[in-house]
This record gives sequence, structure tokens and C-alpha cells, in this order.
Amino acid sequence: MSEKPTYEALEQRVKELEKEKEKNTRREEEFVKRQKYLESVFHHAPSAIITLDSSHRVLNWNPGAQKIFGYTSGEAQGKNLDDLVSRPEVKQEARDNTLKVLSGQSLKPVESVRYKKDGTSVQVIISGAPIIIDNVLKGVVALYTDISEKKQTEDRLIKSEQRFRDLFNGISDVIYTQDFKGCFISANPALCKAFGYEEDELIGRPASDFMKPEFVSAFKSKYLEPLKKQGYHEGTTIYFKKNGEKLYLEYKSTLVQPEDGEPFISGTGRDITERILSERTVAKLQEQIIQSQKM
Repeated sequence: MSEKPTYEALEQRVKELEKEKEKNTRREEEFVKRQKYLESVFHHAPSAIITLDSSHRVLNWNPGAQKIFGYTSGEAQGKNLDDLVSRPEVKQEARDNTLKVLSGQSLKPVESVRYKKDGTSVQVIISGAPIIIDNVLKGVVALYTDISEKKQTEDRLIKSEQRFRDLFNGISDVIYTQDFKGCFISANPALCKAFGYEEDELIGRPASDFMKPEFVSAFKSKYLEPLKKQGYHEGTTIYFKKNGEKLYLEYKSTLVQPEDGEPFISGTGRDITERILSERTVAKLQEQIIQSQKM
């Protein structure tokens, strides 16, 4: 017969069992916490999180999916996902994505279009990954993020920028931006025409390059410094065109201080050379008439 365990041995064994039980309890609690965490993510995520079987039929359909596509979980379960949210125009792309994930590959985020229950389209970013257990493909998890509002905002911004670009290019008045040294950052076609230079010949050069040397110090003290202090400046300046002719430019400049960028100068102006020369011609003629009448 084997010897009976001593009291000390039994006590040690009980302690070991209690420790093992405590470890198992902690593991179970940790498992429950993780499960609740994942369930919370699944139910509260704004994106559509959808799990599918190996035939691409819907197993789980979160509230985010219902919000984006309009189908309830009951309506979606058991349905082929591609048949549910795609249409003929994107069917092939959807199937290609499905085949890729079902082959065991992850689908990197890609922009596309899918369709709601009522038939309206929705711009989405799609990603997906295979669910592999013990080296066997058990299903797929698909993620759809609705970017319709973002795309609409981008489209409005593009249209707004195009309208500004049309105005910038088509207006007869000059439009420009400058840095704090007075160097041109942008120059519209009217400004290039007034100066007689191509745009790339103006960009990066200070406006003082087109003045007489003795006017350069005045450009800094009477234009740039007051503009930085007051935020606004207007006046008339004499420049010289590429062909050497004088250019009289009437301008209004404003200091712009964006929240997420460097301050710069934005301005508009008008070529008044013809008007100045015409006024001088008239004044000269008037003087000639007065002199002739005195004779």
C-alpha cells in the first residue's frame, strides 16, 4: 500500500489548487472583459462592422451597418453581402474584393460606392480581413466607413476653388499674394500682363525688383512695415515693365493671418497707366492753350 499523504502535503496541495482556481477565475474575468469590450466596439462603432461565413453570407450586422445601409440585422442575416449592398456598376469590383479576402488575403482600405436599402448610393471606404482558425478559413470581417459627407465637402471645396480660380484668372484687375518680404507668392494673368512677365518670372521675386533702386527702402518703410502694423495699406506705386516702360499700379493690400499657416499679404490692384498718361496729356494741352492765349 502506498503511504498516506501527510497533513502538510495535503495542505500544500489545497493551496496549489486554490492558486490554480484563482488564476482560472482571473482568466475568466479577463475573457469576459475582453468580450464585453469587443461587443461594445461592435455595437457602438459608427462604421459598419459585418462578419460573414465562408460563402460571404452575413452572420453579424452591427447598428453601424444598419445606419449606413438601412437594413436591419434580421433583414441582412443569411444574405450574400455583395447582392445586398452592390449594384451592377460595382458588382465586379465587389466580387473581386470578396474573392481576394476569401483567398486568405486582407483587403487594404479602398474608396468605392455601395448602395442603401432604398437604392441611394453611399461613398464608403472598404476594408476586410479573413477569419482563420486552426489554419482554416471560417469567414470574413468587413468594415465600411461612410465618407459621403466628407466627399460632398471635398466636392464643394473643389467647386469653390474652381470658381475662385476662374475669377483669379479671368478678372481684369490684378490679384496677388506676397510673403512678409514682399515677394510674390501668386500672380494672376492680369498682373503678369501689366508687368509684361510670365508668372514664373514674377513668383519668388520682391515687388521692389521692379522699382527704381532708390525706391527700395521706401517700399520697405512705407509699404511693408505699415502693412504689418496696421494690417492694411493702399496707394499708387510706379513700377517698370519688362520692356522698360513705366507701370502705374493702384493697389490695396491686406495682411492675412490664417489659423494654421504663415501670415501673408493678399492684394488687388489696377493698372492706371493709361489714365495717368491721359491726365498728363490733358494737363499739358491745357497748359499749352493757356500759354497761347497769353501771347
